[in-house]
Amino acid sequence: MKKILLVLFLALGIISFSAPNFINISKIEKNGYEIGGDKENRLLIVKTLEKENTMENIYISYDFIEENPNVPDRKLQFLKETSPEGLEFTNSFETKRAIIEKYTEANNTYVYAFISKKNRVKNCYISVYYATDREFSKNELEEVCNKFLDEGESFLK
Repeated sequence: MKKILLVLFLALGIISFSAPNFINISKIEKNGYEIGGDKENRLLIVKTLEKENTMENIYISYDFIEENPNVPDRKLQFLKETSPEGLEFTNSFETKRAIIEKYTEANNTYVYAFISKKNRVKNCYISVYYATDREFSKNELEEVCNKFLDEGESFLK
């Protein structure tokens, strides 16, 4: 019993230690997300939704990008480096709040990327990757984008 408790406390300590202090890990887990990856410059959380005969995947990424006046487009450069691989880029557009990109897979799966233009926490940008079999109109995409960015921001302290 003592070993189980020790392992549990160590595991929780590692999770809370590795995540930045301005991200609410307990709220993330309470909302059904799992930590999908934790690197020096990125925290990725993942959630899978099963609806009828389909599955949808949501990836919320917290990217830590040091602003550099000598490299004014550092954020855009970083986002290009981390864009989904193996997918065909379809199009993109901007709203007041985000850059929205659309990718397609061979099996008619759509991956939408919603990249926040503004950050609530200095040098932390939120981007959401949403994989679904549904194709959205431009107006619907803006609504979906706002919903997921709101959810991503809700995990910030």
